[in-house]
Amino acid sequence: MLELLNKVKDSKEFKDYLEDHPNAYLCSIFLTEAETQLSFYSKKTKLVTSFKVEVDKITVVGKDEKVLQKEKKDLEELHLEDLTIDLDKARGLISDLLKEKYPNETPTKEIIILQVIEGKTVWNITKITSTFNIINIKLDAFSGELLEEKMESALNFKKK
Repeated sequence: MLELLNKVKDSKEFKDYLEDHPNAYLCSIFLTEAETQLSFYSKKTKLVTSFKVEVDKITVVGKDEKVLQKEKKDLEELHLEDLTIDLDKARGLISDLLKEKYPNETPTKEIIILQVIEGKTVWNITKITSTFNIINIKLDAFSGELLEEKMESALNFKKK
């Protein structure tokens, strides 16, 4: 994860962004099979800007976007230096849990977010299964402790 962060920080796109947002900090990392994004938050503007990381380039994919949250508060800074549970270890823990609790579910898609929730650095991992169930698991990124786990049918999600 530090390599991704350094790649973004070394890019011209990020350096240009810092000119207008000198105090912005990393608030989340978003990963799918197809995409990797690092998001930075500015306390001054209360807005988030995301950078898509590709092999040979960095692209701004969301600039100065409003934060979607129920309770308006500053996003917490994500510190990568001290992580004890890396992505591979988090995936291993999740895989073990899925085999144990959901043996009949076959994940087809995966969405991973590394973020700080209520003061804890959390691996927030969502698996979409072949039976249209959504399994969401939150792991403490320092201890590996299971913080939350739930499954619901994607068919339950309706447009409100």
